[in-house]
This record gives sequence, C-alpha cells and structure tokens, in this order.
Amino acid sequence: MSTKELTTLTQAATGHGLFAGHLSRWRESLLPTCKLCRETEETSLHLWGECPALGLERTQLSSVGTGGRNKTPHRLILDFFEHEKVRGLMNVNSEWLKESDPNNPPT
Repeated sequence: MSTKELTTLTQAATGHGLFAGHLSRWRESLLPTCKLCRETEETSLHLWGECPALGLERTQLSSVGTGGRNKTPHRLILDFFEHEKVRGLMNVNSEWLKESDPNNPPT
C-alpha cells in the first residue's frame, strides 16, 4: 500500500482530514456544513455513509458491474474518497484553508 493510500484510509477512518467539520474546529470562518447536501456536518462518516448527494457514487462503486463485490473493504473506501466528486470537495476545502491563512497551509 502506498503512502497516499495509507493517508487516505487514515483520514477516512479518523475524520482528521480536509473535511469541513474537522477544519471548522480551527478556522471559525469555515462552516462545518457539507457543501454537497447542505444538510449536516461534513465528516468522513457523513460522506461515506449518509450524504444524499453521494448516494449514486456509493451505489456505483459497490455494484457488481464495477467489480465492487470483489473489492476489499479498503479498496472500496479508497475508490470512494478518490472519486472526482469527493476529491473535488477536499480540494475546495484545501484551497479555502490556504486562502484563509497563507502562512499556515494544510499538511
């Protein structure tokens, strides 16, 4: 497993990543609300299992037609968090964080 994959799995499991719910604890100007559904706090758990805006992506990644039934649990999680819609959300949060404090970029 690569360092990037391990980092993604760790962030998904702990919620300590570029999720608005996590980042808003340190930057009050960032709202914790999910930018995709605007219904609740944006956490890794919300994105993976609850966000209605990502329901189709969850279904597609776990469907038989895409080999989902044959994938390991960690591969399903990696594929989900690397999906362009989820990755785009993380990129938006990263850019916001950089702009809010250019002297303290995300690690």
